[in-house]
Amino acid sequence: MREILGFQYEGQCFPQPLYFHVRPDGCGFEVSTEIGWSTTSDIFHGRELRFKLWENYIYRDEARAFMAEHEQLIEELQESYQSEWNGNNWVGVWDTELIERVQCLIDEFSTDCLGPEDEE
Repeated sequence: MREILGFQYEGQCFPQPLYFHVRPDGCGFEVSTEIGWSTTSDIFHGRELRFKLWENYIYRDEARAFMAEHEQLIEELQESYQSEWNGNNWVGVWDTELIERVQCLIDEFSTDCLGPEDEE
């Protein structure tokens, strides 16, 4: 049986959101553990990028395959990162074209994923 990335808390109407995170030092798919809308200071200040997937469940092997297939683009995005002082905080600055390319890939990937209810 394939391992699923994603879960739903008991008593909640919907599964937890699933995100693809990119940091200057790494990346990966993560399931939000927060109930409701929240964000970390790194995401708020742009020191970390978070891309929402349209599906709340994906298979772990599909996630690994996506990262392997797009490793070069993800590395280019990570290398584009710069930290700048905005007068109040250190904020992240990334190459916007690369962000758009990754967002398109994430959108395409997440709409192609099978949720556990779709598996036969």
